[in-house]
Parts: sequence; C-alpha cells; structure tokens
Amino acid sequence: MLYFTYSKTGLMRMLSHLELMQLFRRAFRRAGLPVRYSQGFHPHMKLSLERALKVGEEGENLKGNVELNGEIPNRGNIIEILNETLPKGVRVITAEVKGPLGC
Repeated sequence: MLYFTYSKTGLMRMLSHLELMQLFRRAFRRAGLPVRYSQGFHPHMKLSLERALKVGEEGENLKGNVELNGEIPNRGNIIEILNETLPKGVRVITAEVKGPLGC
C-alpha cells in the first residue's frame, strides 16, 4: 500500500472529487507504478482519497492511498516522478510504502 499526502491549490481547486480521482489514476499510470486493480468486467484502480473537498476549496496535507501489485522502481524518487505527471496546482507532498505488497 502506498500512502501519500497531497495538496490541491490554485486553479486546480475547481476540480471536483471525481475529476481529482481521474487525475490521480492517470498520474499513477503515467508514472508506471504497479497499481492493483479490482477484479471483474470493468476493473478499477484501488485508489482512495480520504476527504472530498468542495469545488473551489483548496486543501493542504490531504491524504490518499493506492494498493500496489509489486515493487516500485526508483522508490526514492517516487514523489518527483508523480509530481512530473501532475498538473500545476496538485502536488504530492509525502509518499510512503507500508505493509506487504499485493494484499
């Protein structure tokens, strides 16, 4: 499990919760992370954002997590890799892998 904190500021404050979820799904895919998907006809990334902000509300130190399927290459640079894939206004602040992979 990858636990992370992020911020949503500037023009990105106008994103809805569902748009923010899609933004993170794309960022994790572009970063090449081994993310776990649900089983079934329409698999979804196992991603969770703790708090849904109102549209127009900025946030700092917001929490989220994503389930992983394997080891992360370049674990030391995970924050930099994610921030390169995210637009200006959304930033990953911390990222930490905890627990066994693939659970």
